Amino acid sequence: MKKHLHALSAVATATLLLVSCGGGSADPAPDAVLAGSSSASFAECFELTPGVQYSMSTAAQYTVVERVFDGALEPGLSNDQGAAEEGTYVDFIRVSDGFIRFLGDADYDKNGDLIVMWRTSEFKLRDNMQPGESAEINYVEEFTSIDPPMNSSENESINITFEGFEDLTLAGQTFSDTCRLSATRPETPGQTSVVWFAKGFGPIRTEFRRLGDVTETEELNAVLATP
Repeated sequence: MKKHLHALSAVATATLLLVSCGGGSADPAPDAVLAGSSSASFAECFELTPGVQYSMSTAAQYTVVERVFDGALEPGLSNDQGAAEEGTYVDFIRVSDGFIRFLGDADYDKNGDLIVMWRTSEFKLRDNMQPGESAEINYVEEFTSIDPPMNSSENESINITFEGFEDLTLAGQTFSDTCRLSATRPETPGQTSVVWFAKGFGPIRTEFRRLGDVTETEELNAVLATP
């Protein structure tokens, strides 16, 4: 996944503005294992609620939608920035059959027609991962362009650690038991992406870290709609 987040992997390649925003909670040490409350659920962090809409400190705006992806109606996170002129870009995540499945991404034109699609069927995490647990994922990213017709594939690898649950207060709203995950790739040693996922919303905070130092940050700065 080459844009926004690919829920996790594109975080390592996206370009964000370095910002300093008030309202966020203090971050524990990167190696801390965060247990969360008694009701904390890893799977629920990735459940998206259609109709939720929020903006980020980088001026990006996201809406949880349901769109047809690879022949089926799937929940996804739509990047609405420039949608009227350029269309939308959607990351798809499904919680099913004991896994968090990062299905892929797709570009749609301003009429809602599919332009290009990335499929990553083997990019998945167990839905009962425990704080401190890591997973090395090897998968194939399949690219399909509708116009002009084009197909390609690429082998990818990523290591993801579930660092634990954490309460975040952003834009005056407290998100309880968010799931904090870190991701590294073998081709970018020394670089780590850290993402906080919140139930119903998806990713609400992202940090880039290089050799342990935070270099860039993106976080939710306004909730625009909730169903």
